[in-house]
Amino acid sequence: MQQIEIVVIDALFPDGNSVNIISQIKNLKPEIKILVFSGVDESTQSIKYINAGANGFLSKLSEENDIKEAILKIHQTESIFPQLLKMYSLILYKTETLLILYKGLQKEN
Repeated sequence: MQQIEIVVIDALFPDGNSVNIISQIKNLKPEIKILVFSGVDESTQSIKYINAGANGFLSKLSEENDIKEAILKIHQTESIFPQLLKMYSLILYKTETLLILYKGLQKEN
């Protein structure tokens, strides 16, 4: 019997529960990769899918080759959140830097 390796899910699931469905899939089978398709801007919406366990977020307007590439990358255990992850990483880095500076200033006083 073949195992499911990748699930492609619409961000706007008919019952509006795509985040819960992603969480349930990951709880039952954490090895399954999940690609979310959406018609909305990834930078404003994809963080909730990351938190739920999705491995990728792609616009429904993506070119066929981009979709194929995303599926292949996810299959190879890579995530597809290019812009959001860069932005999120930068925010985390700046936050950590500010905390270090703040702690240093506290020690001086």
